[in-house]
Amino acid sequence: MIRYQGRQYRLAGQLQQIPTWEEMWENVQDDKDLEEEALLIADGNDDPDVLESAALEVESEYRDIYDNTIAQMQAHDGADIFRAVVLPKTIDPTTLDNLGTYWADNEMAAHAHWGGEYEKYWKGRGEGHEVVYRARCDAADINLYSSIAARMVFTGAEEDEVNIFHDSRIFVYDATLPDGSVLPINDWRNTGSFDEGKPR
Repeated sequence: MIRYQGRQYRLAGQLQQIPTWEEMWENVQDDKDLEEEALLIADGNDDPDVLESAALEVESEYRDIYDNTIAQMQAHDGADIFRAVVLPKTIDPTTLDNLGTYWADNEMAAHAHWGGEYEKYWKGRGEGHEVVYRARCDAADINLYSSIAARMVFTGAEEDEVNIFHDSRIFVYDATLPDGSVLPINDWRNTGSFDEGKPR
């Protein structure tokens, strides 16, 4: 289980402490089957020297994810982020305030992973569809520890996940519907839990 002993909370006007490579690598070692990953790289060859080389390659790959994520997050000030959610077709997506903390830094990586929870949140509200929000990302709103952990331990680097602090205010540009139509918002929204989302 990932440990949050080194997590720093955001304070107004102050920078977060960047989690160390050693801390994040320890979390990966606790949560991942690295021997299995090394065996895959070694193509099933269980020779100790081959496995040792493969294990070093696995560690190097995770180090690249760590370094690249920090560089991306630090350069993210003012960049676009995207979040896909499933909403009832009867709800105007421009009226929701709480849009959640899990975003992606490219539109192709934004997927509504919790679409299966639709009935839990919107029971009796009719058929749903996926809506993709586009917002401005300010570096001060990014939870570095959580974003690095997501890419290294949980969802993987290919998800391009950017985790925003809960209850940040972010500027949301628009919402795109499945038919490609774009609904302008151009207003500030909260990153509270999405299941708390209510029309404004």
